Amino acid sequence: MNKKILLPVMMLCLSSGKMMAQENQKQELVNSIKSKLAFSKDNLKKYSWIETTTVFYKGEQKSVKVYQCYYDVDGGLQKVETAGGTPAAPPRGLRGRIAENKTDDITAYLTKADALIKTYLPPDPEKLQQIEAAGTSTVGVLVPNKQYKLTFPNYNLPGDQLSI
Repeated sequence: MNKKILLPVMMLCLSSGKMMAQENQKQELVNSIKSKLAFSKDNLKKYSWIETTTVFYKGEQKSVKVYQCYYDVDGGLQKVETAGGTPAAPPRGLRGRIAENKTDDITAYLTKADALIKTYLPPDPEKLQQIEAAGTSTVGVLVPNKQYKLTFPNYNLPGDQLSI
C-alpha cells in the first residue's frame, strides 16, 4: 500500500472524529441550557418580585413604573402596577400638546421595543433546538473546559443573534 495515500486518509479520519466530538459537545451544551431554562421557569413560579421600568429621553428621566410581578395558578405572568411611579404634571398650552404628542410617540416606540425584548427573554428551548438541528449554531470557548459561548443566529429575526 502506498504510504503517501495512507497519511491523508488517517488525517481525514482524525479530523472527522474531532468534528463529531465538537458536535456532540455542542449538543450536550444545548441540552444543558434547555434543561436549566425549564428548571428556572418552574422555580420562578414560586416567587414574586418587583419590576421597575425607568424611561430616560435625552438624558432626562421621563417616567418610572413599578410593577408587582408573580405567576398565577394557571402559570400566566401577572404584573400589577403599584403606586411607586412618578407621574409628571403635564405642561399647559401649546407646549403641553407638543409634549403630549412626543410622549405618545415615545410610548409607542418603547412598547414595541419592550415586546421585542420579551421575544428573546427567556430564551425558548424549542427555538434553540431548531437552530441547533439546522446546524447553524456555534460554540466559542471562553475558558477551556469551563466557559462556553453558544451563539444562535437568526433566533427571532433575520440577521439577529442570541448568545448564551
